[in-house]
Amino acid sequence: MFAFLPVVVAGYYGLCRAKQGLLAQVWMLLASIVFYAWGRLEHLVWLVVSILLNWAIAKIIARTSDVSTRKQWLVLGIGLNICLLGTLKYAKFILTNLSYIFPVPVVLPEVWLPLGISFFTIQQVMFLVDCYEGLVPASRLFDHATFVSFFPCVSSGPISRVRQLLTQIQRTQGPSAQTITGGLVLFAIGLFKKVVLADSFAQIVDLIFNHTKTLSGIQAWLATFAYTFQIYLDFSGYSDMAIGIGLMFGLVVPMNFDAPYRSCSIIEFWQRWHITLSKFITVYLYTPMIRCFKQVSLVKACIVTVLAMLIAGLWHGPSWTFVTFGFLHGLALSVNQVWRKKIKIKMPTILSWLVTFLFVSIAFVFFRSPDMMVAFETCGALLPHGNWFGTELDKVVGRYEIAQLTVLSAVGVLASFLGPTSSQLAQGLTLSRRSALAYASLLLVSFLFMNSTKGHDFIYFAF
Repeated sequence: MFAFLPVVVAGYYGLCRAKQGLLAQVWMLLASIVFYAWGRLEHLVWLVVSILLNWAIAKIIARTSDVSTRKQWLVLGIGLNICLLGTLKYAKFILTNLSYIFPVPVVLPEVWLPLGISFFTIQQVMFLVDCYEGLVPASRLFDHATFVSFFPCVSSGPISRVRQLLTQIQRTQGPSAQTITGGLVLFAIGLFKKVVLADSFAQIVDLIFNHTKTLSGIQAWLATFAYTFQIYLDFSGYSDMAIGIGLMFGLVVPMNFDAPYRSCSIIEFWQRWHITLSKFITVYLYTPMIRCFKQVSLVKACIVTVLAMLIAGLWHGPSWTFVTFGFLHGLALSVNQVWRKKIKIKMPTILSWLVTFLFVSIAFVFFRSPDMMVAFETCGALLPHGNWFGTELDKVVGRYEIAQLTVLSAVGVLASFLGPTSSQLAQGLTLSRRSALAYASLLLVSFLFMNSTKGHDFIYFAF
């Protein structure tokens, strides 16, 4: 924020103003390589291998006229991407589960998961499919590398399709004062969401989830709702920052969140939550699977929905908790489809919202829990039982300033349910001293929190 980002944006802006478009793109690519290699240099190898492999296969698909051969190359490309992701991310999970059936000791070398591998693998698969469908041409290696490695998005998205971002990168017209200002506003909002609001909820969540065996009912519900807001403010905060940095380069990165907790159905929730992943699930998982059937029925559509969400759940990580999370959402989406098409009973808005929010919150228990045992213990504590009020709530939460956490949590809850979204604030921005002071204050408060409280990694960095 204080060195890398200002230098990179200023350099890019200066090159664009000097009408050095090619050099501006080179500067962006070099900055992305430095950013990615900064954490662990060896992980850059995996990113480069992925870029070269997919670019080469896309070129072959583009040059091949025979439909059958093109499809074979597409299948090979998707298979290699899955193998790369599976080997690095899921090999230990698969072999460990097999060892329960076949009692053979499993010893694998410890492999650090490359930053953002799940995200840039999805982008590569989308690129290959779009090339196969003729929706985009096979781009130059230089352009493809710039697109895939673009540093604000490479680690946690938003997940962009080639035709959404690459043509903007190639134009290299540079950002205007308006887009830079909008980018700074989104960045300030996103940083505030993360380090002030999300990390405040994280303090509550981390403490209570360390006491799941003795949870009272109030503690269990407090942890459940706190994590619901933590993950939203954390990931939407990251997305705001990534989109904001994109605007600083004059690039419009796709929106990822649209006030999802205001949804009145689980279908609407997935139209508002992690929007770029939802579109991937719909276009690249659900649609191809449903096309396998000659005749589509509601039952078949529900089965495919569950399968697609199981894959999406496993995509988040090698754990049965993520698989369960995906299954629960697939089941809920199927019930929602049946309700809309067969039952057709319209629920009161407040009731449909409440059911949706409660389901989403409880499903997130599995997403947060380190294993199924903790998830079941937490869900069990949500039910009425003898230890409803508990006697140790003050000891668990009382290590921190209760008043501060209460105020910040209230701000986070209100921001999630009321008022304009981050993108609406940035789009409707009126340049004035008052607005400049307001967003500068957000940055200042965020910097103070970063300097005075324990930092938490972005949740989606783990994926």
